[in-house]
Amino acid sequence: MVNLLLEEPLKSYDQVVEILEKYNIPYTKLAKDWQGNFIIATKVKSDVLITAGAHGDEHAGVVSSINLAIEGKHIVIPARDPAGVNGFIYALKFLLDKEVKSKDYAYIIDLIKRNADWYHQSNEFIVGIFGNIALCAMPPIDPWKGEDLINEVLQRELDKDERLREKLEGMRIIMPANLPYSEGVDLFDRAFTSFVINGRVENYNSLFDIPDEKIPYDFKKLKEFINKISPKAVFDLHEGFGDKFYAFVPVSKEEFNRDYDEIFRKIKAELLRNGLKYLTVKEALNELPKERVYAYNDEREIAVILHFGKRCRSLSCYAYKELGAFSITFETGLKARFKERVMMSYIATKTAISSLNLNS
Repeated sequence: MVNLLLEEPLKSYDQVVEILEKYNIPYTKLAKDWQGNFIIATKVKSDVLITAGAHGDEHAGVVSSINLAIEGKHIVIPARDPAGVNGFIYALKFLLDKEVKSKDYAYIIDLIKRNADWYHQSNEFIVGIFGNIALCAMPPIDPWKGEDLINEVLQRELDKDERLREKLEGMRIIMPANLPYSEGVDLFDRAFTSFVINGRVENYNSLFDIPDEKIPYDFKKLKEFINKISPKAVFDLHEGFGDKFYAFVPVSKEEFNRDYDEIFRKIKAELLRNGLKYLTVKEALNELPKERVYAYNDEREIAVILHFGKRCRSLSCYAYKELGAFSITFETGLKARFKERVMMSYIATKTAISSLNLNS
């Protein structure tokens, strides 16, 4: 069994920086976010880029990436959205400049209503504007739907309300993770960042195909850094459905070659050797959205989801299509124990790098 230095959730983004400094890991400051946190990348000569924390509710990826950063072998951006690590209550305190006395949802919604410059409410859904930032919240109907449901309702409200679209266009929107039973995430301990661009709800991992004049400054600087280093391989750590490991690869079925196949066979073996589970194609067909396309026809195989659709909006797709990088998005199920999720991402990333012989 692999032993990691860090296996527990962090309390704040400050801890990310403190841990790197504790282990004397040099880093570059890429940009400052809206809370004053610096988005950082470890400073090391490598052809490999590892990123995590594009979605604040996917916290195990952040902790896994810090373990990889401490090893000092590859470039790591441990949290693409530092505010997501700090969480929703921190964001609320930051914008109100006062203490938040309760984590009760009725209290939170009332606090937004009473303090926002402007707000829109529909039943228990609320979005309030505070300067150039908006807060959006809604009590969870399904405890495992998380922020997905808030974003779905936000899009529906935008579609039917022209004034709301005008108010939120170009704005950064912070919402709670809304995962009360997911270890390290909870209702408010993490935050998810969305953006409204051309009337559509986007997020930190769906901006790569949007013109630079429409994307936020901190994201633009991160994208410039990735272009500058032009990595040969990119591994983006995410979390998603269920309690097992699976992955996205930004290629077609014809492009899914021997290198990818070898990596996933090795990942399967390493996961099983460490007592961890992977999602099969058969399980994915039952649990994930139906329009997915899978690399393997054998339903007993590991679920590797291939790129489909017209947009190439994610980091993984951008790195492959625009930079020619070998690229994979690793996913761990948010229903698994936190330590297991950290381990899954760590093992998958280490195995992929080793398989590609990209250790320099």
